[in-house]
Amino acid sequence: MENNNDLDNYFENFETACQVLADGDEAKKVVISFYYSMQRLERFERWGDVRDLEAAILRAKFAVEGTARGDRDFIERQDVFSHILACRYNQTTEIEDLEDAIKFARQVANVTPADHPNLAACLNNLGNKLESRYGRTGKIEDLVKLLV
Repeated sequence: MENNNDLDNYFENFETACQVLADGDEAKKVVISFYYSMQRLERFERWGDVRDLEAAILRAKFAVEGTARGDRDFIERQDVFSHILACRYNQTTEIEDLEDAIKFARQVANVTPADHPNLAACLNNLGNKLESRYGRTGKIEDLVKLLV
């Protein structure tokens, strides 16, 4: 079992550590924030503490906003952010979270080149989110979008 006190200290000191590690380099801060968001998501998935999910969203959003569209990491960061938003939807059932998750998943699918090794996974992630919205709203358009 993890020592939650150690993890709590790590997460509480993130901002200071990020400043030191990035040393004023915004690109490094984006990278650190992205990996931090994934750690918080993993912790949420393990322990279910919504504070971890919210922290993951904040840091993933920062990473996405700080990544240029042409950057090689753009697709992965957008896709992870979409997944984190979908996790919040699953937790809260707030339709806005699902709509945002779909928006980002659609952006990922639209910018992923046809020969990209992760295209199938990106399209699958978008399809899963559209299927969730169909399950919630019953709108047939969401199923049609799965086929197009």
